[in-house]
Amino acid sequence: MHTRIRPIALVAILAVGIATVAVTAPALADASGACAPQSSDRLVPGQTLEVGQKITSQNGAYTFGIEAGGTLAIRTAAGGALWKHGAVGADSTLTLTTPGDLELRTASGAVRWRSAVTGACPTVVVLNDGRVVGADGSAERWSIPVKRAKNATVPVVGAGTPTPPATPLPVLSATTCTAQADRLVAGQSLTAGKGITSANGRYRFAVDTDGSLAITSTSTGNALWRKASPGAGAAVKLATDGTLTYASGSAVAWTQASGSACPVVVVRDDGRVTGAAGGKVLWSIPSTIPASDVVSPSPTPTPTPTATPTPTPTPTPTVAPRPTPTPTPAPAPAPAPAPGKPTTGTRVAALHPFASSAFWNTAIGSGAKYESATSKATANFLSGKPNINSSMWSYAIYKAKSSDPQATVTNTNNGQVFTLRIPAGTVATGGTDMHTGVIQPDGYTAYEFYKFKPVGTNKYETTRVVVTDLRGDGLTNGSRASSISFYGGLIRAEELANHSIPHTIGIGVPASMLKLGPVWPARTQDTAAPTTYVGQLPMGSMLAIPPSVDLNSLGLTDDGLALGRALQDYGGHVLIQSGTVALYCEANCDQPQVKELWAAWQVLYPYMRVVTNNTADNVGGGGTRRQPPLPEVQQ
Repeated sequence: MHTRIRPIALVAILAVGIATVAVTAPALADASGACAPQSSDRLVPGQTLEVGQKITSQNGAYTFGIEAGGTLAIRTAAGGALWKHGAVGADSTLTLTTPGDLELRTASGAVRWRSAVTGACPTVVVLNDGRVVGADGSAERWSIPVKRAKNATVPVVGAGTPTPPATPLPVLSATTCTAQADRLVAGQSLTAGKGITSANGRYRFAVDTDGSLAITSTSTGNALWRKASPGAGAAVKLATDGTLTYASGSAVAWTQASGSACPVVVVRDDGRVTGAAGGKVLWSIPSTIPASDVVSPSPTPTPTPTATPTPTPTPTPTVAPRPTPTPTPAPAPAPAPAPGKPTTGTRVAALHPFASSAFWNTAIGSGAKYESATSKATANFLSGKPNINSSMWSYAIYKAKSSDPQATVTNTNNGQVFTLRIPAGTVATGGTDMHTGVIQPDGYTAYEFYKFKPVGTNKYETTRVVVTDLRGDGLTNGSRASSISFYGGLIRAEELANHSIPHTIGIGVPASMLKLGPVWPARTQDTAAPTTYVGQLPMGSMLAIPPSVDLNSLGLTDDGLALGRALQDYGGHVLIQSGTVALYCEANCDQPQVKELWAAWQVLYPYMRVVTNNTADNVGGGGTRRQPPLPEVQQ
């Protein structure tokens, strides 16, 4: 068997052995090869991997390559996957371009995954610790899997060959809020055909002539990131409060928020577009490019991206039991952090709700007791069909501004009328529940509506209204059947973009799994429960992935690992009846990432177990917490 590496712009394709990847060198800036010497553990600019090809770490323990169907994967010598992305189809390729862009392309040339390597001497290397890194010489720029421990450095190849000094990433300072070609400052906007370009000239952030918003390579025209046009006259504007909005009139397709102290949006030399305030980077896109300079946001109320849901069908549940795998022991689990005071910084209530001490934000403890897979409640739970609800049967969350119109919402059950700010174009998700949340301009007064619908200009009707303080515990009331807030346990678009879900997750299950009599933290159950509940799981039941399961052995993507860590560190709670065994991502979640979550949930679901000793005075089983308390919520 032979492995081929195809240098770009070379007609000849050279067949070489797997153990050694010696190829005819593509044209490099340094013709001597001193900048980027070739080796079987790396790609240098101009080289391409095709399906079936891979590069191998120097110790032979790990490989990185494209598998059948176009799946990009890091695997151990035994075949276990540490990281996967795809599949993107037959005849796909992985190329490190001459500018230093690592791109996974389909047979038609469309880019499906990309990460830039910034510097004078870019390489992509499989290290002896299982990480794949983008490096400039010996300096790491990024690594995957993103949470894998760093236990190796980039090996030097080519005896006596000097490695050029690393080119540092551009640094943002507190004095950059003046207009420049690479940034937007407060009050500036981009309309069709207008954009800003990175200082090195390699990347552009612009509204295309078709109205779509994109980050593109100036040399190839390939899009690193793109948002579809919300309609005619689409434009991007950076407001004085630091909110970047991409909209067509009142139809908002995407927003990001920074802060009001010197807000800027900058195209960086590595292809990222970042939002900053006061010299601190507060968000970064695309999420596939690691962004170590992003810091916690300053305490400025942050708008939540508004949603334009697209209904998608929800699969019908099945009740056929599935085989339950035996958990793979983790090689050496790190000791859980000791409980203590909340970590430094703040959380914005509109994005990360409820107090640090609330059960939503309290990690599972070392005292948690897990059922076996064959115990009645767990076996019942594992007999369903796992699903992710987002555009259908989920929750549409909106953050109102003080400039949004005053609207009335009438509760048709009792005639009570509520007056509040509601953004124009607010709509519920698909499905008959039509759950909708509207957070007021103060950032913490949040309305929950059930069966929410417009009935006129700035007039709406609903059958249930709950007003929630997002700084509290979220247990007083809610529009779910469990009567606790639907803002809790909901996966947010911002969390998914950052691959971090630091809270428990709400779970929906069919009536065939539910048992009469709610348990803490649930307060109530469905009104039809006496005639429809026939299962083993009371409303409020807690489930989690036991600590013995090694998530890194499951072949999960970054999105999947974020979900796995949440279910292992914080668990999930049964809080609503559903047609499937459903987790919930808000309607504004990026739908390709929702698909990644769905795929991960199929893998993680069989490892879930009921936690038998979760109570109000013994949250998550008590003991040493798997994660420290979150920062206090912004007041």
